[in-house]
Amino acid sequence: MDTCINPLRWNKAVSPLINYWRNNCESFSNITPKIFVRTDLFKQIEGTNTARLENSIIHIEWSIGEVFGFFFKLIFSNKNASEAYWAIAKKVGIDSNYIKNTKASFTKFPQNQFKDLSIAQMKLIIEVFFGKIVKVGVITLGSPWEYFEKELSNADNTAISLRPFINTLNSNAVDKALAKTERYVQNGIISSEIYASKSVREDTTEKYFADLTQDAFSKDLLRFKEVIRTSVGEKYRYKALTESQFEELISITFERIVESPVVKAPDDLKRLIFANGIMAEKITTKGRYYRFAPIYWYSWGLVNSALEKEEKKKTSKIEMVKELKDGQTYIGQVIEVKDYHGRIRKRVKCANYHRSLEIRDDSQSEYYEGDIVLFTAQKEANRKDPSMSFWYATNIQIKES
Repeated sequence: MDTCINPLRWNKAVSPLINYWRNNCESFSNITPKIFVRTDLFKQIEGTNTARLENSIIHIEWSIGEVFGFFFKLIFSNKNASEAYWAIAKKVGIDSNYIKNTKASFTKFPQNQFKDLSIAQMKLIIEVFFGKIVKVGVITLGSPWEYFEKELSNADNTAISLRPFINTLNSNAVDKALAKTERYVQNGIISSEIYASKSVREDTTEKYFADLTQDAFSKDLLRFKEVIRTSVGEKYRYKALTESQFEELISITFERIVESPVVKAPDDLKRLIFANGIMAEKITTKGRYYRFAPIYWYSWGLVNSALEKEEKKKTSKIEMVKELKDGQTYIGQVIEVKDYHGRIRKRVKCANYHRSLEIRDDSQSEYYEGDIVLFTAQKEANRKDPSMSFWYATNIQIKES
């Protein structure tokens, strides 16, 4: 219906349907009526007390775990692809027990369902395909999980979009990866130098924006992009705009829209931008900001704004005052380091301490490098300097996402 009803009338047009469903959903003995409504459009409905419906709502937005679960379900559902994948996994040194358990996690689900696993469970199979770290040149963009979770999120960070992920792999990324020699498999079947490259990211954004503007009711967004991408919009190329900057951008764009069936006033343009997840309002102690979705940051040449700088400063202040307390539980990340004898040892690093912590636990085989874990911090007298404390980590547990 969102392609049949003018968004200007959405707020009132859908209310009768919602009211009919609410008043009759228990009237049928053999029918359970369901209504699928876009989250952004649901917020605009008028004439219905939407708060009363909260207990009947099931949110079906994608999570990053579901995106990866869906992706690997497609691979493992094909015999040839599955065998080739696990052969590569063995070749790069993935533990055989992990391979066995992961295979079981996927194969026990029916053909038309897919497994949504945690980051700890999926970390290694993701790394085989996408590499351990997303790095382009000298720039590091985090782990594949972190990179795609950020790139696929909408402006208010409440939902993940599957389309940009599909577009990323459709942007000749697979073909480019297959053209590489076998030695590149160590960096992932598809290297981040390919899927996070300038050409692939720009192509992904272009396709995604084209999808958003393909119906008649969203065509006015093309004028918005036109302003941002031309010289007149250069002063607005920030990841987040102040309220005055945003109002200026809306005004300039609105002046370029002629005889639109949807945008009759600047507020209509704002609703269209918000509804499509391009920008979102963020209220802070410093004022009101309007932030772009991360997928547009790189491709549209958006740079850090006062909001990003303030958030970074705030994070730094918080980390500076943190410290460990004996017996308390903290979140950390497993890392691997070489000891004096050249042997690989697992340790835990966290934001609360300036050094990584020795792990004292029964077994170190249940977690891997990069896993996010919960641990208990404990201390004892430092043998080198008894006046100082020696901190270590125990009771290690994988943190569920």
